[in-house]
Amino acid sequence: MGEAAGTHLRWGDVPLVLRPRVRVGVLIGCAALFLTCVAIYGGLAFITSGSTELLIGNTFGWQIRFYALLVGWAAATVAVFAVRCRAWWLLLAVPARVIAIGVLFVGFLALPLTSSQVTPVLIDGCPSGYLAAEPNGLSPEGSIGVRDGVFFQTVQTYVGDDFARPFLLGTYSADQRGEVIDISYAGGSADPAFTLPAISSDCSGR
Repeated sequence: MGEAAGTHLRWGDVPLVLRPRVRVGVLIGCAALFLTCVAIYGGLAFITSGSTELLIGNTFGWQIRFYALLVGWAAATVAVFAVRCRAWWLLLAVPARVIAIGVLFVGFLALPLTSSQVTPVLIDGCPSGYLAAEPNGLSPEGSIGVRDGVFFQTVQTYVGDDFARPFLLGTYSADQRGEVIDISYAGGSADPAFTLPAISSDCSGR
């Protein structure tokens, strides 16, 4: 059976007069996507500060900014390949394309390291009012904070082992003594021992 005409569209099938328009359309689309990612990155950076971060589910604002940066770079990479280059421009275009692909590849490799886990800090099964944001692999620093709507306010940081998530695994202890909460972690080489002010009376006396 012969293949139906028009089933597949190849670049050679596009009339020469339309090819510049296709390239322009691709470039405009890439520019729009790139500017959207820049707006997302800048907007999130503007509404957050050093100790206050956006938190949607288990996803922090810095992660969304990373995703926006990666998608924006992907759009820029497509644009670099879509630009038609004359022979002498290839001296610049080829290195630019190699660098663009390399950075994009590294960015996708880093995606698994951007995962995060936000876990309630419990005192004998009772919510203390605090949340623990576990180390994610890109940094050994974890944080303890409180949630206010879609914002996470850090009140304490600690240094743990890379990829170690003691609060998720429950390998920590939290004890309330009056107006303070003692938190310690006995596993591994990490030792995030610290004291927090009690913010909930539900766990008092436990």
